[in-house]
Order: sequence, then C-alpha cells, then structure tokens
Amino acid sequence: MSKSDLSRSVFRPNRRTFLTGAMGAAFLAGCSSSAEKPVGGGSGGSGGSADVDAAIDWAGTNLPNLSPDIIRKAAEEGEVTLTLQLFGDEAWRQLHDAFTKRFPFIKVNATTQSVVQLMQKFTAELNAKRGIGDIFILESPAVMPEFVEDGSIAEFEISEDSGFAGANKESGYWYAFHRQFGVSVYRKGDLPEEEVELLRTWEGLGDPRFRGRLGITDVTSGIASTQSYALQNQAEAGLWEGLAANKPTVKPAVAAALDGLLAGEYDATVMASIATTNRTAKAGAPLEFVESSPGASNNPPQVISAIAPHPNAARVYQDWSLSKEAQQAWPGLSGVPSARTDITSETWYSEESWYHAAEESIEVDWPDFVTKHKSVVDAYNNAFK
Repeated sequence: MSKSDLSRSVFRPNRRTFLTGAMGAAFLAGCSSSAEKPVGGGSGGSGGSADVDAAIDWAGTNLPNLSPDIIRKAAEEGEVTLTLQLFGDEAWRQLHDAFTKRFPFIKVNATTQSVVQLMQKFTAELNAKRGIGDIFILESPAVMPEFVEDGSIAEFEISEDSGFAGANKESGYWYAFHRQFGVSVYRKGDLPEEEVELLRTWEGLGDPRFRGRLGITDVTSGIASTQSYALQNQAEAGLWEGLAANKPTVKPAVAAALDGLLAGEYDATVMASIATTNRTAKAGAPLEFVESSPGASNNPPQVISAIAPHPNAARVYQDWSLSKEAQQAWPGLSGVPSARTDITSETWYSEESWYHAAEESIEVDWPDFVTKHKSVVDAYNNAFK
C-alpha cells in the first residue's frame, strides 16, 4: 500500500516513498510547450488557436472532463486567480510554469496566505457576492459540508476523480490538494537515539523524561486541532493524558515553535506541520523530524468558488492541478505528499536515515470533529495554558 493510500479503515501501515526530487524536475522540463514563463504563467488571452487546439487534443486523451467548449471559453477568459496556502512560493511558481506549458493561453495569478486569512477572504467574497478568487485551498475537510450545502462551491468533477479516496474528496465539489500532517521535530544531533525513538510515538512523547522539554503549536493550527482531536477521541486511551502531563510550551504558530526549538527553549516540538517544517529544514536549519504514531492528517480541500470570475479557466486549473501528472511532481517541489491513492509521492526527506513515518494513522471522523471541536479546544487549553 502506498503512503498516500487513505482508503484504509481506521489505521494504515507504515509507508515508504522512494522517488527523488529530480523526477519532479524532469516532469517540469518534460511538459510539452514553448519557452518557460515568468512566475504566474503567460500573458492572459495571448494563446493562439494552435495552442488552444493542442490543449484540446492533449486533454481529450489525458483529462477528458475538460471538454473543447470549456477549454475554448477558458482561453477567452485568459486568466485564473488562485488563493493558496503558504507552502513556498518557489514550489508554486514551478507548478504554475508547468500548468502554463500545457495551457499557455491562461495566465496564473496567485497569492499565498495563512489559513485564517484565506478562509476570511473566501467567506468575505461570498458574503459580498463579489468573486475575485477562482480557486481556493481551504482549511480542512471539516469545513466542507456547510460550504457544499449552501452552494458556496461550484460543481465540477475532475477527470481523475477515481485517484482520490472517499475521505479526500466529495466528488464534483472538493478534492484534497495534498496530505498535510504533523511531525515531531528536534535539533540535529542534540538528542540521544533512545529519545529520538521515543518521539516516534505519542506513547513515547508521554514519557516523564520529556516533562517541561517539549514545545507545541497552538490549537488554532489545523494540524494541532486535528491531532488533538484524534488523541482525545479516536486514539488509544492514555496518549493524550501522557502528553498533557508533560506540559509542553505553547507557541502561536509552527514557525514560532520551530524558532523556540532552535533557540533552545525546549528539546523537541510536536504537532508541527510538515509543510513548514520540511521547508525550514531544507533551507538549512539544523532540524530533523519524525511523524509520531498514530498520526492524523488534515488534508486541505481545493475548491472552485461558486462566484469565480473565470469559471472555465478555474475548471482547467482544478482538473490539471489534481491530475496524476501534477500530483506526482508536487511532493518533490514542496515536500508535502499527495493525497492521491494511485501514486507514490516523492519527498526529499523520505530517504533520510533519520526520518520515520508513522506506523499507524487515524482517519479522522470529520462530522464528529465538528461536533466536538469546542471540547477539544477546551481540553487543549486546560492542559497546556
């Protein structure tokens, strides 16, 4: 079973990824196209009829849900506006360059924002009935039922719908852009091997030797709230209590938690998002990290706004960015695995000797998560603040 296979029941076995970042780069170079475009893609509406015909021909074989009519209308719209989560601008630039090689007549306008800012922007546009963004990556599957029910999301089933398991999609409305999970992080070379091994499980993190030596991200973080819910409600009894007894130091965000770790405020920090952590380590920070077991993913849904100003260009981007072609490249660019079940994700750290993936993972009960969210937050604050 691949590491992105989330179609398991409650637990999944250990996963291993083995592709290298060079394969992602090879994909980007291999997309058929003209010269590479600057960040954001090519000039809106500048694609000639030959470009449109070539895209129609390619999509007919590879993304059949992109009808010729959708592609032609997308060419007339000439651009797509994306509001994305913070996972590194360079990774997005390379992905969008690949998109504009396939569809050179669509300019990509993109901004990256925090989860809170992104959610505020999405809801503000809906409330004002004035669409600016076309595509949004939202907070977690927990917020999706309400948005689907109230008509906030445009309906479009991607061509490769079958590549996503039921937990990572609502067909025709949203699909998880990638697999976001938390890791436990420590300074390279600072912990004895026996303590590094303890970090691999939440049982180990409850060991009394870690009392007063841990940092943790505030429960307002998507990963922290998801993992806290899982430990409190779906995991083996005693794991949450063990962590609470060790009184981690709370930091407002993942970056702040990593800063505190690097400054020596504590010896390890937990519930740090893989997106921020792997990017910080890859940039040269002396950090290593493991996925504590049982882990819990908070896979952010990508959606088309119901009031998207460029609805056809949005369909084109949605279909391609969630395709096997794009999703095989994204982990090598961002360090964040795909949520698709039919590919093996490449990440730079997966072959590092110090990295350890969770041997068990909880599939979160999202309806129950919504019901119990307040009690999860209260339990977190009572334990750590």
